[in-house]
Amino acid sequence: MPVPLSDLEKRVITAVRGGLDPARCPFRSAAGKAGCSEAQIVRTLRSLAERGLVKRVSAILNPAALGLASAALVAWRVPEGDLEAVGGALAEKPFITHCIARKTRDDWPYNLYTMMHGEDEASIRAEAGAISARFHIEDFVILETCEELKKEPAGYRFEEQERDLQ
Repeated sequence: MPVPLSDLEKRVITAVRGGLDPARCPFRSAAGKAGCSEAQIVRTLRSLAERGLVKRVSAILNPAALGLASAALVAWRVPEGDLEAVGGALAEKPFITHCIARKTRDDWPYNLYTMMHGEDEASIRAEAGAISARFHIEDFVILETCEELKKEPAGYRFEEQERDLQ
């Protein structure tokens, strides 16, 4: 069931969901957009996090600008009993930005997915090989990125939530 949000909470979410300014005071611009103080932005985000409505506020780095020009989705076939431990260990790797467990299908046996970044395709293959050896995962496939077609944070439309509450 949707959780009702105050007007201030809606304004704060709207102000920050497109990203914060990469500035010394990143909440200043968001506060201007939301029509409140920087302190109110921080308090509101903290409250939303405590209620489980906001997972985190984080910076997203541009891998290419850091010299990591290649990316690949690597699908792993991990024994079910090892999935949580292996997934947790891989999630800690700095060159892995996403680590997701999924159900398998008869025609696709892979249950762990990692988005890996590297200087080039060879470095990604080398890291995948090292992971394979370290965790004894023989069955994996590297799906190299050809082109990024869309990348943006998840949106939220308050009108839909309010309509659902009626």
